[in-house]
Amino acid sequence: WMFNGCLSLREVHVSEETAWTVAEPIGMFQDCKSLRKAPPCTVKAPEGDWPENAQDMFRNCTSLEDASAVTLPDNLCIAGMFCNCKSLAHLPVLPKLNHDLMILYALQETFRGCQSLPSVFPQIIDLSLLPADGTAYEELLYALGPDAAELGYSDVADGLNTFTDSSVTDVTIKIRHELQSYITPTMLKKDGSLTIHFIDAD
Repeated sequence: WMFNGCLSLREVHVSEETAWTVAEPIGMFQDCKSLRKAPPCTVKAPEGDWPENAQDMFRNCTSLEDASAVTLPDNLCIAGMFCNCKSLAHLPVLPKLNHDLMILYALQETFRGCQSLPSVFPQIIDLSLLPADGTAYEELLYALGPDAAELGYSDVADGLNTFTDSSVTDVTIKIRHELQSYITPTMLKKDGSLTIHFIDAD
């Protein structure tokens, strides 16, 4: 929460000689509505099996145009990371998501309200490391189901809203063939105006 709510913050200067690594930058720049360019920084890689968390890192940064200088490790929760970044046009390289629960929580509202992204999402969302058995099936099955709230998933009962209210209408996802049928347009974008292309993971 280092710069959370700094409404007039426009930029953060980091020298080229400085390697700025941040750990669990939850809400780090949230509501920095004047920030135009994300500073060069590296989010700390997770230790062990549980993912690091960059949730809401730039949420509501409505002037943010370029986040390409941010380096993200694999197995990182990016839920809400760019939610309502209406001016965002340049993204960092997105992480591979490899925890069973990632499909539910890591992508929740990640690009919601991003109205300046290309209609064809410029990167492949890589879920190739998601296991094809275990909890992944169960979590995906119930994500949009009528029993979601009873099962403790009330926060995703209406979908992940990854691209809801955004300019994105076409996305490619790499995921095991067995899990593809669970990923639907309305799961990722509430009005269903999304074409999904699948790449089979090995």
